[in-house]
Amino acid sequence: MDILAAILVTLAALVAPALVLLGIPGAWLALAVAGACAWWRDALFDWRTLAAAAGVALLAELAELSLGLAGAHRAGGSKRSFIGVAIGGLVGAVLGTALLPVLGTILFGAAGAGLGAALAQRTKPGPTGDWRAAAAVARGAASGWLLAVVVKSSLASVVAAILIVGAWRA
Repeated sequence: MDILAAILVTLAALVAPALVLLGIPGAWLALAVAGACAWWRDALFDWRTLAAAAGVALLAELAELSLGLAGAHRAGGSKRSFIGVAIGGLVGAVLGTALLPVLGTILFGAAGAGLGAALAQRTKPGPTGDWRAAAAVARGAASGWLLAVVVKSSLASVVAAILIVGAWRA
């Protein structure tokens, strides 16, 4: 039965990075499968293995959150543009997934983050600058979003490796 549990963890872990590209929390789903298998087969994992994988998954979430915002901030974006990054990126990723899974998720997510940041920047009360400044914020937000996708999927691959090695070491 330990072999069956290890196979289930391996399959979930191998799918995790691809799910991240679709905007689905693949690392957390793989961790949930690993946790369920660890509960089912008590000797499958050491608690430190699951803790290490959870720590990397948490780091991936923090990286995703901060990179899009950092891109907009570096380009002079306001706090309002940060909300635009989050909302625009999410809406763009959902629409992109519906139109063209994986590639659409990434590209539309980046475009949505940029558009959301630019619109939020332009609707800020007071002097908002010109469209060139808003376009710079949009470029920063979009590049930050793309970097976040690369970093998060890479860290999901690390989570997958930790879980696979941990499942087969037992």
